[in-house]
Amino acid sequence: MTANKRYHVIGVFASTTSRTIYVDNANPVVGSTQAVTFVSTNPRRRIGATPGSSTTNYFSGNIDEVRVYSGILSTGYRQNIFMIPPTFDPLTTFTGTPTLYGELTPKIQTVSLVISGITYATTGDGQGRWKTLPIITGLTNNTYNVTVNYTNIYGKTGSTIYTGGLIIALPGSTGLHIDYVPTGWTSGNIIATMTGFDPTYMIINNGGSSLYTFTGNGNFTYQFVDKRGTSGSITATTTGIDRIQPTFAGIISGATYTGNITITFADTNLS
Repeated sequence: MTANKRYHVIGVFASTTSRTIYVDNANPVVGSTQAVTFVSTNPRRRIGATPGSSTTNYFSGNIDEVRVYSGILSTGYRQNIFMIPPTFDPLTTFTGTPTLYGELTPKIQTVSLVISGITYATTGDGQGRWKTLPIITGLTNNTYNVTVNYTNIYGKTGSTIYTGGLIIALPGSTGLHIDYVPTGWTSGNIIATMTGFDPTYMIINNGGSSLYTFTGNGNFTYQFVDKRGTSGSITATTTGIDRIQPTFAGIISGATYTGNITITFADTNLS
């Protein structure tokens, strides 16, 4: 062990002749097989010192977060005590500058993310969670893998990969977009549908509906927020409604013509 460094130590007293120590959850150090007997008439135990009144028997250093268990701990339980990986909240968002979040777990000291080869720092939010800071920039429409790297208070590192953990769907892209029915000219209404958005999006106008009915040509702007509270908008536009009848000139209704005539056709929606 090195001075002025923090270590995580688990000692297992399996029997009077079987004692094992795990340092930073590494391979165990097997203790002496010399018999040690607990005296049942004196159940008091001392941590950080051997029996006696001399100060030379005290541990030279600091000990904290002491726990005593009544049974032998499993490998998985020892790992969880030593380091539980922080979590990441998978996200689908309509902005290329998202703020990402996750849960901080006990004894985790630092967390960073790697997205498309770029490392992003994080900071605690004061509520047991981490968030990216500074804000991520420059992401385009895509599905991204997110690698969460972390270090615990003992200096040990780890990483977890969240495959497809981040989806960017910018307004007007192949992700978030507007569908129209019908798609060609019509003398009726046109129904616009905002599609391609994550179920966690909330439309805050149009009565919360993704459908909008055009009774005439024009624009309508959907306004929405994602689960992080980031606002966005996308505009639907239609020019395909034609309720004006075409006009004809050069003939008279009910008349009879025997020679050549010129008929003129006009429609305000056709150039």
